[in-house]
Amino acid sequence: EESADITVRGQGQTGDCDICSPIIDVSPRDLTIDALLTCSGTDKVYVRNEGDQPLEVSSVTIINDSLARCGTFSTGSGAMTIAAYGETEITVVYTATSECADVVTLGSEENTMKITSNDPVDPIVSVGLTGYATCVLGF
Repeated sequence: EESADITVRGQGQTGDCDICSPIIDVSPRDLTIDALLTCSGTDKVYVRNEGDQPLEVSSVTIINDSLARCGTFSTGSGAMTIAAYGETEITVVYTATSECADVVTLGSEENTMKITSNDPVDPIVSVGLTGYATCVLGF
């Protein structure tokens, strides 16, 4: 019938989650930019977080054709955080120097965009990049 005070220490856990992970979903996986009648064009790639934890995108890297015969792909996007079930877009710009076509080649990393994230299953997602330009009158 005696009582005692006992100090208890521990760590709690966050509330229950259904997935307990970020899940990256990128579309499209192959992007074609048509710069018809010009030397430059833009399009977008959409990145969604299908998971219930924040998706941390640590880098967005574009690998252009090493010979740079035709044009280049670029983006101003970099590291970002996408909330659970959230979405963002990455704008890709294709700039050509003359009438030409840059095409992604199977088995090569040239003309691709790599999105690196904390998705435990799919940490690096590749997007194939193809660009067509006619550069009429050099514009």
